[in-house]
Amino acid sequence: MTGCLRISKESIFTGLNNLKVFSVTDTDCDSYFGFTDEEVKKMLEYYDLDDKRDAIKEWYDGYHFGDADVYCPWDVISYVDKLLTKRTLPPQDYWSNTSGNEVVRKLLENATPDTRNAIEHLIAGESIQKRIRNELTYRGLYDNIENVWSVLFAAGYLTQDGETDGDMLKLVIPNREIHNIFMTQIRDWMQNKAREDSVRLNAFCEAFKHADQEKAQVIFTQYLNETVSIRDTAIRKELKENFYHGFLLGLLRFRGDWKGRWKPCRSCRKLKP
Repeated sequence: MTGCLRISKESIFTGLNNLKVFSVTDTDCDSYFGFTDEEVKKMLEYYDLDDKRDAIKEWYDGYHFGDADVYCPWDVISYVDKLLTKRTLPPQDYWSNTSGNEVVRKLLENATPDTRNAIEHLIAGESIQKRIRNELTYRGLYDNIENVWSVLFAAGYLTQDGETDGDMLKLVIPNREIHNIFMTQIRDWMQNKAREDSVRLNAFCEAFKHADQEKAQVIFTQYLNETVSIRDTAIRKELKENFYHGFLLGLLRFRGDWKGRWKPCRSCRKLKP
């Protein structure tokens, strides 16, 4: 049987005992989880695609299982297959659509500020140190938000960087393909949670309509704390305000009845029909 996580813990009280488990941190079968560099080299030589080696390494290499460094085999096979038809085709994302991501989505919907901050560090190319639970089973997935790191690690979103320190691992994004997934899918999942909060969004829009500056500021600050990283504004100083303007407009789009219906009252400065 294969899978990302264990189905059940071995116990004298279960009907499934004495299983031999090989996780991605074990050395027993480490090189069988993917293609080694030598195997990819031979494949590209066979199909006369040596000039694509650097691109394939950048996009699909980077996984560290046990003591072995390996490529994602599905990605390499899929890309080589496409190259045989169109040699100029750039690398594509083949990995993210191979299975459902509902487990990751549910865990990230409950992400804490610390979780979001750690993901921003990963996107910036940095490593984070987290406790990985190799004994985690599907039954215990949602017991603790920190389990998200064990799931991301086991599922291939993250990989080990350097030596282990007990059950504490340094984790990094393995390659460019997974980095793109973090930049799009995972960040979108986290920010969609804010947009789904219709009660708070409506209160924010109402605060604007009634010129309630204090309430608008409080709610807007909450959204910024929950969804925005300092890396989102890593541009020239004179352009930093542009990001906040765009973010504000995105929130206000929740209501489609602004244009032509409201205008500022000269006496009280509140919006009037």
